[in-house]
Amino acid sequence: TSNSELHLKGIFEDIESNDLALYFTYKWTLKNNQKVEFDVVDIIEFDNQNKISKLKVIYDTVTARKLVEQL
Repeated sequence: TSNSELHLKGIFEDIESNDLALYFTYKWTLKNNQKVEFDVVDIIEFDNQNKISKLKVIYDTVTARKLVEQL
C-alpha cells in the first residue's frame, strides 16, 4: 500500500444492541500505484464499558482481489 483514504457515507446505530455501523468508500493505492475503490461496512460491537468487543468488516473482494493478485 502506498496510500489509502476513507470517505464516510453514513453512520448507523442500533440502540437496542449498542452496535454501530460505518458505511464508507475505501480508496486504496497499491504499491504499483494502481488504484482500487470499493464500499465497506464496518459493524462495531461494544461491551458494557463501551469498549469495542468485536469488529466485522464487510466488502466485496472481487475487484480488490484481482488487482492484489497481479502484484
